[in-house]
Amino acid sequence: MQSLQIELLSDACFYSFNQHLVVYTVSLIPGKLLSSTTLPLSLKRLENWAGLQVVRDANVLTQQGLVLTAAYEPPYVKGSLLHNNREFYTKMRILKDGNVENECPCYANRERGIICAHVIAIGLTLVKREADPERKAKHEEEARRAARLATITEDAYLKRAPMGTSGALPAKLRIELDTAWLDTVATGSIPIRCYAVYREQPCLLDALPHDTTLCLSKRDESLLFVLEDIAEGPAKGHMSLGLRDFANLLRLMAGEFLHDEDGGEILVHDTPLTTLLKMEMNRDNGHILLSAHTELPFLHPGDEPFYVVTGKSGWAYGADHFWPLKNVLPEPYHEIYTNPIVVQRKDVLRFMQGEMPLLSKHARIESDISLDLFSVEPATPTFRLEIHGSPASLSATLYARYNGIEMVVNKPDPKEHFAIPDPDDLMRYTARNKPAEQAALNIVGELGLRGPIGDALTSIVGSRNVLNFLGGRIPALRRRGWQVELHGRIEPQFESMSFATPIVKVNDDNDGRWFDVGFDFEDSNGASISNSDIQLALRKGDAFIERDGRKVLIDSDAVESMLGVFADCDSSDGSAPGHFRLSNIYAPFVKSS
Repeated sequence: MQSLQIELLSDACFYSFNQHLVVYTVSLIPGKLLSSTTLPLSLKRLENWAGLQVVRDANVLTQQGLVLTAAYEPPYVKGSLLHNNREFYTKMRILKDGNVENECPCYANRERGIICAHVIAIGLTLVKREADPERKAKHEEEARRAARLATITEDAYLKRAPMGTSGALPAKLRIELDTAWLDTVATGSIPIRCYAVYREQPCLLDALPHDTTLCLSKRDESLLFVLEDIAEGPAKGHMSLGLRDFANLLRLMAGEFLHDEDGGEILVHDTPLTTLLKMEMNRDNGHILLSAHTELPFLHPGDEPFYVVTGKSGWAYGADHFWPLKNVLPEPYHEIYTNPIVVQRKDVLRFMQGEMPLLSKHARIESDISLDLFSVEPATPTFRLEIHGSPASLSATLYARYNGIEMVVNKPDPKEHFAIPDPDDLMRYTARNKPAEQAALNIVGELGLRGPIGDALTSIVGSRNVLNFLGGRIPALRRRGWQVELHGRIEPQFESMSFATPIVKVNDDNDGRWFDVGFDFEDSNGASISNSDIQLALRKGDAFIERDGRKVLIDSDAVESMLGVFADCDSSDGSAPGHFRLSNIYAPFVKSS
């Protein structure tokens, strides 16, 4: 194309054609794609080279759009900036030792010899581009497009001239939709036919006689430029538009008619309509149903609009009318324009507490459901103590479990805003119980594992303390219903050790007025352990004894609890040494204990 002129300005590449301006978002030299060479730049490296203040100054230049071009051509980082309304070029060379040599023509470099904000701004632009894969792909695509455009000659384009030009034919563009266009929206590709209507006859754009020159209105001129942009060259008679291009087409045709292949007309309006959200609860399962609703004129009662939404723009279609949307939801919620969104019951409270306030900034929510209708009560957690260590020391982490959700006790967690549904009451939930978790911390704190959260507990240090914890603490925790797991070298040692087991002997008298009680202990091998040995260990504060070179653990809490049962009863000396006598009135109490 002979009159093609290219200027590289920030993220825009402008070219003029027949005195008309078209904008392309390109910041690369046409014909050159992004280099596949790994970019040896990072924000940290730029700060090391130039200092934090220079990087801040460079960031201001990029934010003001003063960086015109940026490229990495090893070993140079080079580009251009706008200064005093003039473009100037700058570059720096990356040396093999990791340092840089500034070759910018600016005063700061020439007179002061410093790494200036100009070259750093070029580096920042490249770093930002590299960090955004979509932006990088966009630049590659646009560079490819610019290179393609540069190969097309002016003669290939539809000729147009100002109104009143001799020999030029007054014409109007006509855009026609396929009858099944509604079905193709879901695929993201909408087929159209493009005609020029002149001498009251439509003709496909690429079927026009080569020597035809048309006079178009300003609106149709703009529309034709957009069609050429989409086609990456001369506009065609048959084209397929993506959703974004189709939305732009509708915007340009506001106040005009689209056509369908049966001759029908579809009016494109320019008056934005507001979309609201309807929120309902399924009374059978407690799920929340969200749907978009836009009140369209001319739409039959009970009919719903058809939406074409992309990015931050959208259109509603119904009864052969297109209406622009005044408000469009963020992209993660675009599904709602096709089908209602179902919020599962387990996620209802989290949605209403977190997401619904954000959605309400984009659309009014119409519902008879509010957060204050729900009741949330503390759940009852179970606890898991995970112990790692050796015979010399132990460390532990305490977890709380809520219906399959596990968190470190008392520690902030992204999962902590859960709500467990009550199976019998749709409006009732249970949630994290911080007081119960604190109580669990207090329990392990009394056992020597102190700390503000479950993964910052003090350790058990010393072989004697480890044995006392194994014998006197782990059984007590398990009786509470806690899951206690051991890992590391301590696990096989604990599994191989035996506990002292009490053997209780009861002798009834003949007339049933009293009974004698005596007890001793045995290890897991059946070897007898005297009660005096157990009592001596307990008085020393130990939960283990040494026997034949082995350590035998004592469930000290259980033993002391058993002794406490008998201490609560009035007793006298028994008939045999080591026995004591109790009245039969204590039999039910002793049995239940």
